Amino acid sequence: MEQKEKFDACMQLAEFWSGRHDQRRQFEWKVALGLWAVIIGAIGYHEKLGWRCVGFIPVWPALSVIVFLAYIFLWLRPLWDRNRRDREQAFAAESAARSVLANPCYAPVFKENDDVDVSWLRFLKDWSTFFQALATGILLIVSCVVVAT
Repeated sequence: MEQKEKFDACMQLAEFWSGRHDQRRQFEWKVALGLWAVIIGAIGYHEKLGWRCVGFIPVWPALSVIVFLAYIFLWLRPLWDRNRRDREQAFAAESAARSVLANPCYAPVFKENDDVDVSWLRFLKDWSTFFQALATGILLIVSCVVVAT
């Protein structure tokens, strides 16, 4: 391959990975806004639902905890993990394209997705997922307070 072909291939890979990241992020925010709308709608509709207690368990707080944990562990965390990996792949491809420009003999080698740090600490520090989790938690707490009164 010539230098221009290598560069173009690396840039196409970078665009592919960043495009996947961006599309997933847009969908993630649409789902978050939809969930928030459902929670706000449930707050206004709670009297018609008539859910107080089943046995000794208050239904609304229990359901809120289940929704929050499912949202964090089954939705936000896996999406954040995938987004982080795709973003790192895009950065690696862009870096390889720069290296090809600097050295025409450079042969791009991309790291495996397993090399990306997707620890829980990084997850909690990400502003977007933290904001989504915080907003969802606050809305669920407000819904529990409104239903309890």
